[in-house]
Amino acid sequence: MKKSNIIFILVIILILGGNFFAKNLYDKKSNEDTLDNLVLDKIAGNTITSIDIAHYLEDDISTEKTVTDPNEIKSIIGEFENKRVEKSSSLKEVDKEESYSLNLKTEQGTIFTIVLYANDYILLFNEISNTNKDGTYKMIDSINKDRIVEMFHP
Repeated sequence: MKKSNIIFILVIILILGGNFFAKNLYDKKSNEDTLDNLVLDKIAGNTITSIDIAHYLEDDISTEKTVTDPNEIKSIIGEFENKRVEKSSSLKEVDKEESYSLNLKTEQGTIFTIVLYANDYILLFNEISNTNKDGTYKMIDSINKDRIVEMFHP
């Protein structure tokens, strides 16, 4: 085989391999989002007056708490800033044994529900909009759940 044919074949292989790599990288990035975009931007302009938090063990509510202190609300919501998530295509990986459900409320009622699972999965429901962003996400940047857990285990 001529040297020019070998070089041509190698160039074709590199081009195809590069396209495959770039497509996989793009697909992975297109599944990524941030909680700023998914949650915080959606509740901007709404004054959160309370957060109802339910602690679930094996699908049964074990305890419920309501947070009304504005500083505490700000602190909890602040945990969602600059956190990257990846859209999950399967619920099989979600550990539903223990979870915390946060209902963000205004004077008009619940505007957003966030469910935090033990294994860094998060379920989002925008109660005031029919966006296609609702669903299950895998946390890339973990949320510090200590403040929420401490409410139930002082």
